Amino acid sequence: DDFLCQLLHALWKELDRGEASPYAPYLRYLQASQSDRELTPVLWSNIGRRLLNMVSITIPRSHITTWIDGFEECFAELKYDSCDATTDSESCKPPELEEEETDNQDSYEEDEEEELDEDGSLITYEVDAVEYSEEQKAHRMAFDIAIQHQIDRRFLVPLYDQIQHHHVDYNVNHTIQADNSVKVVALKDIAKGTQLQRRSLTCLAECDGTKKDTVTSVLRNHGRVQSYPQFWNFPVGVSFVYDPSNKDKPFQWSRPPFEFWNVEIMENEYTRQLRVRETEINKSRQSIPDVEWKQIDAYSYALIRALQVSIATAHDMFDEKEKEYRYKQEKKEQEEKEEEEEGIEDQGDGD
Repeated sequence: DDFLCQLLHALWKELDRGEASPYAPYLRYLQASQSDRELTPVLWSNIGRRLLNMVSITIPRSHITTWIDGFEECFAELKYDSCDATTDSESCKPPELEEEETDNQDSYEEDEEEELDEDGSLITYEVDAVEYSEEQKAHRMAFDIAIQHQIDRRFLVPLYDQIQHHHVDYNVNHTIQADNSVKVVALKDIAKGTQLQRRSLTCLAECDGTKKDTVTSVLRNHGRVQSYPQFWNFPVGVSFVYDPSNKDKPFQWSRPPFEFWNVEIMENEYTRQLRVRETEINKSRQSIPDVEWKQIDAYSYALIRALQVSIATAHDMFDEKEKEYRYKQEKKEQEEKEEEEEGIEDQGDGD
C-alpha cells in the first residue's frame, strides 16, 4: 500500500532525527505507547510466533506473523531516506528488488481455494518463526507504530490517535479537511465519562471497502483477541458471527457451508486444534512471554469454541435439509404413484 509505505517513511525520518525532530515529544509518546499495550505478533518472541503459527487459521499459518514481510521493498528503501538528494554514491541508491512469488502474501481469510493436510485439516505449510536481524526488527517496530496509530493509512494525528479502536461499538468518526486538519464527529449521544472509540481499520493493503474485522485479523494487526461479537472467516467458504451474550441470536451465518465436506474439514481442524492445545499450548506456559501466551491461549479457546458451535449448527442445518429433501422425495414418489394408479383406472374404464 503506497499510502502506508509513505507514512512509514515519514515516521522513520523523524525517528532518525530523534530529539532534533520538531515532533520529538509526540515521537516519545508513540514509542512509549508500545510498552503499554500488546505488541502485534510480528514483534513477538520467536517461540511465541512459532506457537501462534501452529494455532493460526491463515494460509500459510505463518502469515499471521509474517504478513508485514509483504512490505519488504518499502523497508529496503528506509535506509536511503537519510541520504542527501544530491549524493551519487552507490550506497545511497535503493536496490532493484526482484519480484518473487511468495506463499505468505495470500491471506487464508481471502482465499477460498482450500487445501488439506494429511489429517484432513486445513493446510499447515511452514510454522517455524522467521528470524529477523536487528535492522529488520527496528523497521517492523516503526511499522507497528504506524499501523496502530494511522488514520486512513495516511496520517498520524496527535490526540485523536489516542482514541481506542473497536470493530462494532465505535461512537466517533473523522473526516480529513482540506488543510489536513481532522474533524471529529460524534456518531451518537455520548454520556460524560464514556470511552471514545473509533472504528478499527483491518484492511491495510489492497482494500476493497467490504472486509470486516475478524478475530484473526484483529490479533494479527493489534495483538489482541477480538471481543464479542466475534467475526470468523474460514477458507472453506464459511463465515459467521458468534456472540454468546446475544441471547436472541448468538450465532448467525454470513456464508453458510453449501456442501457437507466443508463441515468435515472444519471437524478435522477442530480435532487438530484440540491436539495443539493439549500438546503445545498447555505445555509451553513457562517458556513463552506471559503476554504472548495469554493472547495465544485466548485465541485458541475462542477458535475451538467457534468451531464447536459452527459445526453443531451446520449439522442441524444439513439435518433439516436432509429432512426437507426426504419429504420432497416421498411427496414426489407419492404423486407419481397416484398418477400411475389414476392411469390404470382410466385404462380400465376404457376397456
